[in-house]
Formats: sequence, structure tokens, C-alpha cells
Amino acid sequence: MIFVGPYLSNPNCHFNMNVVDSIGKENDLVIDIKEEKDYLEKIKHYLVDKSIENEIVIYNPFEKEDFVIVMKQELPELKIFMYCSDDEWRCFNYDRYLALYVDFFSITAKKHLPLYEKWGFENVIGTNWACNTKKFYPLDIEKKYDVTFIGAPYGKRIDYVREAIKNKINIKVFGKGWDKFNDIKEYWGGYVSADDMNMIINQSKINLNFMWSSQGGYQVKGRNFELSGCNVFQLCNFGEELLEYFEPNINIGVFNNKKDFIEQINYYLKNNKKREQIADNSFNLTMEKHTWNIKFKEIFEFEQSKQHIVSLAKFKILVLNENNVEHNIKTNDSRLEIYFEDTQEEYDGVIKLENNTTINNETLYIMVFSLYADKSDVVLANFYIDDIWIRFKEKNLLQKKNLINLLPIESQMYSFSSYSNKKLINYSFIEYPTFNIGKIPLIDKIFLKLLFSSYHQREKFAIYKKKKNLKGMGIIASEFLARKVLLR
Repeated sequence: MIFVGPYLSNPNCHFNMNVVDSIGKENDLVIDIKEEKDYLEKIKHYLVDKSIENEIVIYNPFEKEDFVIVMKQELPELKIFMYCSDDEWRCFNYDRYLALYVDFFSITAKKHLPLYEKWGFENVIGTNWACNTKKFYPLDIEKKYDVTFIGAPYGKRIDYVREAIKNKINIKVFGKGWDKFNDIKEYWGGYVSADDMNMIINQSKINLNFMWSSQGGYQVKGRNFELSGCNVFQLCNFGEELLEYFEPNINIGVFNNKKDFIEQINYYLKNNKKREQIADNSFNLTMEKHTWNIKFKEIFEFEQSKQHIVSLAKFKILVLNENNVEHNIKTNDSRLEIYFEDTQEEYDGVIKLENNTTINNETLYIMVFSLYADKSDVVLANFYIDDIWIRFKEKNLLQKKNLINLLPIESQMYSFSSYSNKKLINYSFIEYPTFNIGKIPLIDKIFLKLLFSSYHQREKFAIYKKKKNLKGMGIIASEFLARKVLLR
């Protein structure tokens, strides 16, 4: 097998610790997509003397996803399976576009299955995160901690840890960042490795597992099954999604608010037998249904059981290029009918070119699919300027629609009706950029980079910080503050 994903050169990255470690073999190829530039040559070399139809790529998407397009163009016979681990919040602006290029894929947000099927995907399976039993398993050791939490500090997590401290709960938190809070610092146990994590989990009477996503909303996570695999008691905030996997007070503890949170902690600290029975039930459930080996057995059986296709009609696109600017659009495409002149017939999408760009058929295909899937008036796509990701967010643009006027016209595709009557009500968004726009007026370029390139600025700030470059850190901090003001 071939494993592809971000940070895979780090043995402690989540996908490595779970999927690769669970189902991988010693001679498999593992590629860190953030570090490896020659991944195509590496894969071709790996496939020498192998039967390509028997090989499969296990792919965990993250960002700058040229990988799937390149693979399907260069090695169309090579099967790609994509594990979409954050479909709860990445479905509409990310996952569904990459899904156009893979042979089959899974999503953790099973409520989205009807949507994918409606859009024409027959190659999707609902699954969930699971437990790697090599990393997370029971230990016969003393419970030295009353209550622990392992994870980064953000959102409601911080509020609930403070609530526990306020109520004199004997709590210990682990993970990067908790030491930045003066009132929590003394309860911080440091950053822990995977091996340390298993030890701490097993030493805890109550393992807190906050289910709020970093992007908002509720998300059943791998930690649910890792804790279960250790045969320990976990306490989570309640959400309907949890009921698909666990029964409250039978194989998991739950709370509904801060008052209930404290009451549940105190109850289970006093009731050892009840706590241990729930932990046993949870362990048995996970060993029966929720290990990575079980999940991938189900996924591979799904792949073998049916023909996997994306059934979309051929789309008609009108490309208006009055100034004959540069582009990479080709007319010989089985998925698209490209028109460079308006013949007065109806089109599925209309796009105008005013700046030199690397826009190509893949960009057009993804854009028109977005219009088709959402029945929207216009789709707004992320893009690159000088290889810098211009990453705008739906929330910001819908709250301040005047910001849309800053976007180059090439980043927008209109439905035929909205292009004709200029009426825009429904918007779609594509986070994944597939093209670069050049020769934009300087003032526009400055504003676009200032407002929408925070991703790159965070990376630069980390580099400057490591080098102790105070001037560079100050510039990035000033740009960050300016963005906050302008977007407000």
C-alpha cells in the first residue's frame, strides 16, 4: 500500500499513529505530502515490478491537494482511497471537490451521505475514527489522577477546565498551550508523547473528552475509541451524534452543561463500581466494532462489492476572454463542453478572464460542479497569487459582501441565469485552489494578500520566532492586527 498525507514524516502525527501503524506493513511506501516534492517519481519507482491494479493509495487530505489530480492524470489505473476525517465542516468547501478525483472515499459525518449520493457519488462509505490497539490498550496500574484532559486549549474546553478548577476538582491537563493561561498553568502536566498518553489515560479515574470541534459544532473523534480501547471511563459533552456509537451511562458518561459537568464528575469519583462497569462495556464495544483493522476491513469489502462511479452529466461552460489573456483551458475534455463565444444557448457556468492565469479544465470542472451541486448563483474559489494561498472564508465574505468586489473575476463562476440578470443570492465556496492569477494591479494584490493570506503569515511568524527575528515578527503581528480591523 501507499500512504499519503501531511506530516507523515513525524511518527507521532495522528494519521501515522492510527491508520499507518494499524494496517501498514514494513515494505509499504509512506509519503509526507508537505515535505516530499518528487512524490510522483517515488510512487512510480515503488510500482516497478508490482501489479498496479493490486495496489492502493490511502490518502488523508489536508491542503494544496494537487496530489489527487496529478495521480489520476499520470497513473489513472492506480486506485486512490481518501479518508475524509473532518467532513463535518469540510464537506461543502473542500472534501466533495477532491472526491471527484478518487476511486472511493469515506466520510465521518454520516448525515452527509444522502447529499453525496444526491450529487452523484456512488463511491462513498460512512465510517468513523477508531482505535489503534497497538498504541491504546489497558494497563494494570494505579489510578493516580482523579480527572485528566489531553488536548489543545480552545473554545469551551478552557471554560470547562476553569469550571473544574473553580469547584476544586483534582484535575490535570496535558497538551501544548495550557501553560499560557496563568490560572491553569499549575494544573498543566506538559506535552505528552503517544506512549505517555496511554499511560496517563490508564492512570486516570475520569478521562474528559470534549466533543466540540475546533471549527465549531460537534464531532465524534478518534479519542472516543482510543479511551474505550484502554478500558477506562470517559466523560463527554452530550450530542445526538454520540448516540450512533455509544449509550449514555451504559458505555460512556455524558454531561449537558457546567452544573451537570461538576455533578457527573463528583458522582463517578464516588462510584467506582459504576465507573468501572461503564469502562468495561465501552472496551468490549470498541474491540467488537471500532478498531482500525475492523474499519478498514469494512472499507476494503465495500470497494470490492460494487462498481464505484461519479455519475455527472457533461457540463457546458462559456469562457469570456475578450482580451486574449493567458490560460490553460483545453477544449478536448470528456467532462466539459467549452465555448469561447456566446452562441445564445444556455450554459451550466459562465466565467470571465481579465488577468493572465493558470486556470485550467480542473478549475472549471470543480467550479461548475459546485454550481450544479448547490444550485447556486455564483461560486467563489480560493486561488494563488505568486504561489501564496489567498484563503478567504465564507463567514467573512457573507458578512461583508463588499469584500467580494476585491476578488479577481477569474475566481468567480456564475450560473447562466445569474450572469444574465446579475442577481446574486446563493453563494458556493471552494477552499481548494487549483490555479494561480498573475498580473493583478498592485493595490489589489496588496489588499488580497493582507486580508486573505493569514495561513502563510502564521507559517512565516513561526519561522521568524524560531530565528528570534523580532522585526519579522513585528511586521507579521502588524499585518494580523490590520486584518482583524479590516475584516471587522
